[in-house]
This record gives sequence, C-alpha cells and structure tokens, in this order.
Amino acid sequence: MNSNQMLVTFDEYEDKWQQCLTALEYDYTLSFRSACKILKCDRSWVQKYIRPNVHYIYLSTGAGRKTTSYTKLASKAINKELTESIWFNTKEFDTLIRKSISSCTRQTILVPVEHLIAADKLSSFLTEYKKLKAEKEACNPVKDILKRIEIIQAMDKLIQASVNTIGKEIYSNLPSCYKRGACPVVKCNLPEFQLADMISVHDLKDYGDCDEEIYRQLFLDGCYRLEINIPGENGILSKKVYYLKPEPPKDSVELIPISFQDYLKWNL
Repeated sequence: MNSNQMLVTFDEYEDKWQQCLTALEYDYTLSFRSACKILKCDRSWVQKYIRPNVHYIYLSTGAGRKTTSYTKLASKAINKELTESIWFNTKEFDTLIRKSISSCTRQTILVPVEHLIAADKLSSFLTEYKKLKAEKEACNPVKDILKRIEIIQAMDKLIQASVNTIGKEIYSNLPSCYKRGACPVVKCNLPEFQLADMISVHDLKDYGDCDEEIYRQLFLDGCYRLEINIPGENGILSKKVYYLKPEPPKDSVELIPISFQDYLKWNL
C-alpha cells in the first residue's frame, strides 16, 4: 500500500481540527522517532515499511516557511509537547508488528540447578555450593584468576556428583555458546511482551564489541528469537530479527542454560 493512502486528514468532518486533536491525544500517540526507537532502526526503514502499513497524522511544523506550525498549535491544545510531524496510530502499529512475526524460536533456557540435583543430596549440595560461590565472588578477577578457575572446577564437580538421573543426562549434554549450531532450534509459543522489550544485536553492541560476543550472551541467557517480515510499498518483505530476554527464575543458587529441546523432553 502507498504511504500516502495511510495519511489521515479528517476531511470528512466539519470540525476536522478538533477531531485531529482528539486523535493525537488518544489514538495517534506514537511519534516517528519513537517507532524508530522501538524497532531499533533508522528513519528510512520506518519510512519504507511502517508508513505504508499504519495510519498516521501529519502536522506541518512550518519550518523554513511563513506558515502555521500545527505541531505548536496541537501541543498547546492538548497540553502535550509534540516535536514530530508524523504520528502513527499506536494500536495499529502494535498490531502490525505482532502479526508480522513469522517465527519464534529458542535454543536454550535457564533452569535452576536445583532441578537437576538428587533430592537426598540437595541440602548438602546447597550448603557446599553456596560456600564455593561466595569464595568465587570474593576472588580478584585479575590477581586470583587461577584460584577462581579452581573454584569453578570444584563447583562443576559438585554438580556432577549430585545430579539425579535426568540431571545426569542433561548436564552431560549442556549446550556450548561456542558451538551454537549443534544446539537444536525449537519453535515455541510467543511469550507475552511489550514491543519495547525487543532487543537487536546491533543495539547491544558497545565500543569494541563484536556480533559474536552478543550472540554468545543471548544464547547463554536463553533468549527467544523473533523474525519479523513486513511488506514495503514495492511488496518486498523486510526481514528483521529481534530477541526477547525472558524473566529468569528466582530464588536459585545458580541458573544453568540447557537445551530447550531437553527442557521440553524432560518437562522441567
């Protein structure tokens, strides 16, 4: 659809300005810039894929010309600072993004280590593991690097010595963030989320970071992977990939990233 066809003018109303103000106050509350922020993209992408698919209001700023600044007039009328010219219908935008999610998958999930421990060993395991964890956290990351490695190895041995039957199989097959391709990709239900929760790889990068570091961390965090396809004016589908970081389980001495396939297999 052509982006001009999505422009809302309110010409069918006698009080079209008042209708416009009401819409800006209640329905058309998403600015062009906010759409870019939510989707972690530049203005050209929103122009190409969002504007042709979501109704919007255009307010002239009067910049560079001796014309009325409707952004200022609207700001005063609804007592809200409007600095953008284009305002999208918020519900339509939300609906478009959600219905354009073509896939939702996971490779890993974080589970409490307690779920893998034999019941008769759990109490002693927790006591010893908490002690080792406290020692590890007290280590200086530079000066005590060898001691820290020894403690981590001791923690690993403690888990292996304490696992139940299911835990033994799962722990012997833990996924590696360095060999992500060996971990099955599993389709899953879309969780409840806000669009602002979506994260992208390029948005997570800091100075000096590389994509590989980000992908490893997303893998270890058990993130959902979403693929979004939205048609542009030319009918060509976009392809955007986002991730959702799930709320981690609480009250656990340690969270272990395991294969999502194993999680479903053993109904953990």
